[in-house]
Amino acid sequence: MLRSDEKLLENLMEAKGIIKRLITIFRGGLEMTVSTYKQTAWSLKDLYPSVPSPELEAAFKKVEQGVEEFEKLRPKLTEKISNTDFMIIVRKMEETEKIGIRIFCFAQLLFNANTQNQVAQALTARVDQFVADMSNRILFFSLWWKELPDAQANKLMKDSGDYKYWLEAIRHFKPFTLMEP
Repeated sequence: MLRSDEKLLENLMEAKGIIKRLITIFRGGLEMTVSTYKQTAWSLKDLYPSVPSPELEAAFKKVEQGVEEFEKLRPKLTEKISNTDFMIIVRKMEETEKIGIRIFCFAQLLFNANTQNQVAQALTARVDQFVADMSNRILFFSLWWKELPDAQANKLMKDSGDYKYWLEAIRHFKPFTLMEP
């Protein structure tokens, strides 16, 4: 019986040695530092400095102007549109939508930081209405794109580069879309 206890003790001492070596290796290989993180409110200054701000109002105006310019391009949307003109229209839409998305994200982040903030609630409502109005005004593009015959759409998508996936995705909704009267 004594031998069994001695063997058990020997195995435990060996295991203890292995654990000590592992701890030494772990501590030596990876410096363990404990740091604390103090949570602070996020800053939205990278998007817009405040509400209201001249920069935010300028962004609203820029989206409005972009949509007006985009609406003027509508007569070019025919089956005979050139790839160059088509890509100008697509890039104009993207440029305008980027600014609109930035405004939308700013409003949503401001609201999510404090859902009781009256300024954030008002901005979110304003942005929601603004985005809906602007989206309705440029809806003609996606309707035209879905109506375009497959051969012409494929020809335009062939040279569309990174926009191809987006253009294909729009066309997937063709069977479920009501067309303009």
